[in-house]
Amino acid sequence: MHRFKKVGVVVNIENLVPNAIKQASNFVRHNRSVVHILCATPMMLLQKQADEVKTFLDEIADFKYTLTFLHGKPVVEISQYAAANELDMLLIDAEKQGGLKRLFFGPLSLALIRKAPCAVWVVKDEDETHKKILIPIDPDEEVTAEELNDKLLEIGTSYAKLYGAKATVITVWYLAGEGLLESPRLGTSKAEIRQMKQEIKFAHDENLKKVVNRKKAILKDVDIQTIEGDPGHSIVDFVSKHGIDMVIMGTVSRTGISGFVIGNTAETVVNQIQCSLMAIKPDGFVSPFLA
Repeated sequence: MHRFKKVGVVVNIENLVPNAIKQASNFVRHNRSVVHILCATPMMLLQKQADEVKTFLDEIADFKYTLTFLHGKPVVEISQYAAANELDMLLIDAEKQGGLKRLFFGPLSLALIRKAPCAVWVVKDEDETHKKILIPIDPDEEVTAEELNDKLLEIGTSYAKLYGAKATVITVWYLAGEGLLESPRLGTSKAEIRQMKQEIKFAHDENLKKVVNRKKAILKDVDIQTIEGDPGHSIVDFVSKHGIDMVIMGTVSRTGISGFVIGNTAETVVNQIQCSLMAIKPDGFVSPFLA
């Protein structure tokens, strides 16, 4: 977690809650991080509103910080500020939508996950510490994802060690188009499908061994699980069944579109999990607001 030396906390004038501020306090205590608190609104705030934010921060922030009011489209202003000030991470409180019981990531959270130039931590309400951390990785990706996998493992295991949490690494494999292969039109036999799946599983396990060997020093006490199924839904199910309260995952996409890094798996996970999420971008990602 020492890589996060400069962090930004996004506060919402419409919903002033202290959870992201509490996590920022942990960064200051453990990493001696510099904290920038950002309040971004489409229009300039009234003085009364600005004073309300300052009073709120004075009551809960137990560390030194820089407070900046940004005016314009929030995701653009925050992203440009993060780049200009070389922030390593943005923290934002999860937003509850419409009175539904479940917790959703709101539009600003999603926009920052997709397009901010740095890591984004969406903090679920009432979570000050996390005891069960899930780190999904994809050992079957190529070199850029290999670097991202290593980063995820370093961050996830470091966080677990720092806060006394249990870290679990999960990988998911599947036979693409299995349903089509089983259809009468293609007529693939069960034996052929079984052979295909065995080959895919073998290749997946071999790639996972390479990841584990590279990072064996930090994975010594980490539970590693391999699951067959759709990656996004398998991760969501695992989170629900095992009471995971924090997911640390990459948002790399295979689309190759600049500024659009959230892939299908990450999109599924973000839209369905009900716990805190730390979204890590690959090295070299350039925000579309800076390109």
